[in-house]
Amino acid sequence: MIADADSQTQEDLRRAAVALLIEGGFQRATIPQICRTAGVDEAEFSRYYASLEAVFRAIAESLITDHSRNIEATMLRRRSLTESMRLALLAFWELVEERADDHRAAKYLRLGSPAASTSNERAIYDAFIASTEFRLTEMERVHSITWELPVRKLARLMLATLDGIVQDFLVTGDSEGAREILEVFAYHMAQHGRRVAKNYPM
Repeated sequence: MIADADSQTQEDLRRAAVALLIEGGFQRATIPQICRTAGVDEAEFSRYYASLEAVFRAIAESLITDHSRNIEATMLRRRSLTESMRLALLAFWELVEERADDHRAAKYLRLGSPAASTSNERAIYDAFIASTEFRLTEMERVHSITWELPVRKLARLMLATLDGIVQDFLVTGDSEGAREILEVFAYHMAQHGRRVAKNYPM
């Protein structure tokens, strides 16, 4: 029970950081304010997080973990590569809609600011890239294909595209339009798993 309570307090602090980042950026998301918002004694903060940056990393890591779980669930049954890509992207999108504030905060963190260290920004970016690379490699294995482009390059393409779609959604709220774009993107991503474009620029 104590472990459950600790886990809940840790989550309360993370959620408070998300709310404060959205409300006022890094100037608002300070340890005292996060503790006040979460209802946690400031002296207890270090029991749950080693630093303020650790809270920020937890926001991104939580998204990566949940996205990975949702996407992995779509790969349990054998499907065409295009359908697998489509279902994986839609699984990604369901979490974007469910946790829009977390994505807004993560995007704020990744854009950086004078108050955020370059190393922290890079660590968050690298974690997203690594997760995307892993999923593409798994898809390659499951479908017995070879990607036409290096997995790292595809991961960067995917992350940049999804970033743009998420940003558009956070501004416009147009989920239906985002889903339509994802359908098209799934088709185009799947084409890189076929040995057809031999002269594709590397």
